[in-house]
Amino acid sequence: MRRSTISKLPEGSLIHAGAGTLLSLAYLGIIPGLIPTLALTALITAVLVAPFVALGLAVALIVGPFYLASRVVRRARRRRRREGKAPIVTPLPVPIPHGS
Repeated sequence: MRRSTISKLPEGSLIHAGAGTLLSLAYLGIIPGLIPTLALTALITAVLVAPFVALGLAVALIVGPFYLASRVVRRARRRRRREGKAPIVTPLPVPIPHGS
């Protein structure tokens, strides 16, 4: 009985996950036009999905800091209310000049 190549690998080593996929594609490659069709489908999908991924990343980078700042402010307000402390900044009366 012949041992397979996989059993000759050192114990605990990882086998590349793409090897099985590549082997399956090689067997399916006997179907005419399958591999170019799969490649074209992957290319079109990447072209259609990439702009949405870039847009989502841009929105997250722009909105993220503002959202984080609002969370910090809300948390500080809640903590102050819970502790019963007065606000840090107290309003001062503003003198208004009277014109006569």
